[in-house]
Amino acid sequence: MPNDLRISVIIVFHNAARYIGKCAGSLMGQTMKDEIEFIFIDDGSTDNSTDILQDLFAAYPERKHQVRILHNSTNKGTAYSREKGISEAGGEFITFCDADDWVEPQMYSGMLAAATGADIVCCGYVLEKPKKPTAVMFSSLKFPELDNTPLDTLHFALWNKIIRRSVVTENDLHFFPGIDRWEDLGMSARIFACTRKIKILDKAYYHYRRVAGASITTSKMGRVLDDHLKMAAALSEWFSGKFGNRYSLFVNFVKFSAKIKLMRGVTCDAVRWKRTFPESDCHITEYKNIPTIYRLAFLLASRMPACLLKVAGHFVRLLKL
Repeated sequence: MPNDLRISVIIVFHNAARYIGKCAGSLMGQTMKDEIEFIFIDDGSTDNSTDILQDLFAAYPERKHQVRILHNSTNKGTAYSREKGISEAGGEFITFCDADDWVEPQMYSGMLAAATGADIVCCGYVLEKPKKPTAVMFSSLKFPELDNTPLDTLHFALWNKIIRRSVVTENDLHFFPGIDRWEDLGMSARIFACTRKIKILDKAYYHYRRVAGASITTSKMGRVLDDHLKMAAALSEWFSGKFGNRYSLFVNFVKFSAKIKLMRGVTCDAVRWKRTFPESDCHITEYKNIPTIYRLAFLLASRMPACLLKVAGHFVRLLKL
């Protein structure tokens, strides 16, 4: 890799033929002409995604030396593939782009221009809903302390940030193997804990596509729940090992947020909810990112005997949390 390489963009895709062309086209059209590389990782696709990419790249011969396509022999998952991308990256900064999304032409040049003195630069995004795109922006240009950070897409997604690669490598940060939901949260939270040099741009450079009826949280809720619980346990172990109790409120909030899914929808199991991460229930009143009415509902549920927990579960579902 050239010594002046500034940004490595990592794009993982699996059977993304429907969207990969628009995604890659927006990357090839970046106003940042030099000092950038694009690492595409084919995670075991069985469609013609790679053929679409090859055809598109032919229209950008000036980018040929900046583009690589790596292949997984089988579908390994997002965590494995993103980890592979980081290991191959040579840029001073790394970032990610999802294969069904796209970016504004000036995204990476604009974010790099703001990176002086920062380890992370963040921007807003446009939520591409079927009927009406909506800009989602930070409410403040000061990134909140980890204990006060909402567990939302804006704050914990990796694709609306460029991250100094040395923060990841020098702190030996890796995606948790086999956990492919909340993987952004799992990596971002640890990066935030390792640096407070974060800048926020008042720009919405990234376009995040929400496909109607294709949400993983509705079609595969059981797997999502399992991964969220695994991620909460993994983060708890990592934070306690590196920082002791310093971020205990954040860790307990992650645990509590993971098990909330046991009080709603097809995964509702109020008894299991009470038995899972019971230590997180002691801090319910401190979770300021949860509206007061929900905190009260969960506080009551945590103190109910098992025979009444189903009633509490029905109440929480009526609140539509």
